[in-house]
This record gives sequence, structure tokens and C-alpha cells, in this order.
Amino acid sequence: MSITLKATLHGHEVLVTLRGTDFASVKAQVEEASEWLKVQASAQPPTQGTEYSDGWCHRHGVQMRQNHKDGRSWWSHKTADGWCKGK
Repeated sequence: MSITLKATLHGHEVLVTLRGTDFASVKAQVEEASEWLKVQASAQPPTQGTEYSDGWCHRHGVQMRQNHKDGRSWWSHKTADGWCKGK
């Protein structure tokens, strides 16, 4: 049996998969991992004056892709409403 948790850790979306032989053992791991992730999230430094840092869109909680054209570069990702462009 396995359960996968999705979280943001140091500005990056991560997946943590926990495995065990039965539900009780996996449940205990989920509770422990959830607490650890909460502690890590509270210890993360705040972003510096922008909702985009290191290609991470804090508005939508996703990793963006860096684009280059004509000597310019920018970060963006697709949303249901179109494109979100970073710095």
C-alpha cells in the first residue's frame, strides 16, 4: 500500500510517496511526514518582494518555464485563462 503527499518545500512542489504493508503503518508515516512538512514550511524564508522567485509562481503554486527570445528572457506558465508571465 502507498500514499503520495503533495507539498511545497523551499519554493518547489514536491511529491512524497510513503509505503507500507498495511494501512495503519502508512497512516502513521503520513502523520509523521505531514508534521515534518509543516515544520519545514514554517521555516522557509519569505520571498523577497515578488511573487516569482527562481521560476516558481507563488500566485498559482507551480514551477514556471524560462523562455528566451531576441536577447530577452522571462518565466511563464500556462493557466486556464491564458499565460502567466513572471519577471
